Amino acid sequence: ILNIDYYEKPKEKLDVLKVLDIMNGLINSSKKEEEFVNTIPENILEDYVKMPNQDFYNEGISPKTQNEFGIGFCLKDHLITIPIRDEIGNLVGVKARQSSWIDNYEFESKYIYLHKCPKSKIVFNLDKAYEHIINKGKCYVFESEKSVMKMWDFGVKNAVAIGGHCFSKRQVELIGRIGAVEIIVCFDKDVGIEELEKESSKFIKSSFIFDKNNLLKEKDSPIDDGLEIFKKLSSERIKNDKNFV
Repeated sequence: ILNIDYYEKPKEKLDVLKVLDIMNGLINSSKKEEEFVNTIPENILEDYVKMPNQDFYNEGISPKTQNEFGIGFCLKDHLITIPIRDEIGNLVGVKARQSSWIDNYEFESKYIYLHKCPKSKIVFNLDKAYEHIINKGKCYVFESEKSVMKMWDFGVKNAVAIGGHCFSKRQVELIGRIGAVEIIVCFDKDVGIEELEKESSKFIKSSFIFDKNNLLKEKDSPIDDGLEIFKKLSSERIKNDKNFV
């Protein structure tokens, strides 16, 4: 409406302000400024075949859900592709996962970025989940994109992912802007209770899932063993008494 670019970069600063920036950088050298989030053209996805894959299906993500999330396949590198979108639905990156049926890969990591984006500035699925979060009054926050898709497949659509088990300042801002909803931290089994308490305390109204009865395997996400197990874990979630209102 106002012709303002959502991703506009800062204007060139006067020399005197640049000097102040340098001084401030020396003081805060440990707080390196991350790169800006840039949109990429939608037609980049045409480089990949949009199709469901057996790996995700075996893990509980149906072809329908895979199609809804735009899951594809890179024929060149034999990689499963996951479009990454920002909070307003713009394409900002393409993440890829190695396929189980390929024995030897040139990539060391199971996940790589075919089109990079600063993951600490992205909350995966926030664009699709926003209205569902508002309606339910709860926001489930997972580590991985696949956990969000599994939840979606079960009809639970108020879930997002942050790509790790530590909220960045930007991710806290994006989730915090949703409003007065309960933020439920659903990190993997191997994240300790101290870290869960620390990360959930970054929100005013929050709780976290902690598998005190060992229902999950060592590195499982709370949704990996099905909806019933997740519901039980969620019903026993621990409120962050320090910040819960």
